[in-house]
Amino acid sequence: MGAGASAEDKVELQRAYAEWNQATSDGSTLTDEGFLGLLKEHAPGLHTKVSTEGTGPAAAKALLSQFESAKRKLQAQALQKASKENVLGSNPSMSAPPPQPPALQKLYSWAADKSTNLQRGLKSNAFEKVPLRLVDLSIADVSIAALLDTGAEHSAISTSAAVRCGLKPLVDESFGGVAAGIGTTSKQGRVHYAKITVKGAAGTGVQLEAALDVMEWPKSATFDAILGIDFLVRYKAVIDVCGNALTLVDGANAEKVQVTLRPE
Repeated sequence: MGAGASAEDKVELQRAYAEWNQATSDGSTLTDEGFLGLLKEHAPGLHTKVSTEGTGPAAAKALLSQFESAKRKLQAQALQKASKENVLGSNPSMSAPPPQPPALQKLYSWAADKSTNLQRGLKSNAFEKVPLRLVDLSIADVSIAALLDTGAEHSAISTSAAVRCGLKPLVDESFGGVAAGIGTTSKQGRVHYAKITVKGAAGTGVQLEAALDVMEWPKSATFDAILGIDFLVRYKAVIDVCGNALTLVDGANAEKVQVTLRPE
């Protein structure tokens, strides 16, 4: 039965295969007469076509051959599935175990065990505390300290600092919710546009623009705001951590602004 077979022919073909499969499920086979009898009973339309004079016998054998080929294919698929389940175990959600990494000593001669690893870390002063870098700025003549934070997507200001700077009426509460990063905190909303004055290295103030998320601040924080990636990208920031210097490009006049970073 080809691609041009009618819907009725396809239904009869499926019914005939099901009946033939059940009749041969015990490993027995049907004679040509038996196969024709099965078609006559369960698929009379197919029986009429394969009983036509001249082409009838060949058509019946071809149809029987298709049934046998389909049955072998389904049996092979079932066997493959059962073999895979045996390998993975009885739990169907279980996946193949991940490859095990090589022994640590084969990769790192300098880290043979935890004790040696700790001693070498102490000797190399790898645990030296490095202070955070702060930027002194002001909003509406109110001085605040901002953390230079390359791990923050958005710049932000604490709720209390927003109140001190007079920004509270500008907070869009529709942008409130939960801010997630390393931990979570409550976000009251967002000030979409604010003028901030950054103290330059020469002591002069440079006025720049920023958007600020307004959120609750941890009580242990020693800063009032965060200058995040959005601000740093906007002003093409170049950070010199060792020299405690921040270079910004003021887009209004394309001038470079040198800002001194202050250790926390």
